[in-house]
Amino acid sequence: MGMTDAYYQNRQYAPFARKVWQQTRLREQEPAASLLTVDEAKNFLGIPLSDTCDDQLISGLIDAATEQAERFTGRAFINRTVNAFYDFMPWLESVGGMGTSINRADVTVHGGRVIALRRLPLDSVTRIAWHQEDGSSIDPWDTANYQVDAESKNVLGRVIFKQGVDQPTNLQEGNGLEVEYVAGYGPTADDVPYGIKHAVLMLVAFMFQNRGDCVSGGSGEMEPLA
Repeated sequence: MGMTDAYYQNRQYAPFARKVWQQTRLREQEPAASLLTVDEAKNFLGIPLSDTCDDQLISGLIDAATEQAERFTGRAFINRTVNAFYDFMPWLESVGGMGTSINRADVTVHGGRVIALRRLPLDSVTRIAWHQEDGSSIDPWDTANYQVDAESKNVLGRVIFKQGVDQPTNLQEGNGLEVEYVAGYGPTADDVPYGIKHAVLMLVAFMFQNRGDCVSGGSGEMEPLA
């Protein structure tokens, strides 16, 4: 299956910077199934199922619209494996490395106890691995060392390192921490809320009817209502 890389800034967690790891890279597998079938799209477009002339085009538009919708919502619709990589937390550079506790002004800073997983909704965490400077890895890390918070499909899932757990040291400077998890509503299109599928169908219809640049009354680029 194909893999894609995406880059994210964890700025929404800036108020909690001393407790949150910063994600640097996200690698995703392609889902095993498509969100919509060509026949579903043809029914929505009012095209007879017996007319197969545009099937290849419609299939591509489904993929493009699904990708656009996932990027817009920050969600994975159908389950796929995600590998998230994290560097040392930059906000702690002046006071210590990750996995350390620093006493300053009567405040104890526990290096990076919370990991915010960027792909919603979180289904499960498969493994955590620590990659060290000497080329070795602790893979997988004992599940007793952390708690997974996947209670809500509408907020970011979290991994929380338990109090008193020693985090590995001497990590490589880039991508020292890897979290592999499964994100999505379920393994099939039937698990995805219909509102999402309807929005993707609207995008497919817009792209099918507008196959190039288009403007609306000279006021600017036409945008799909979806």
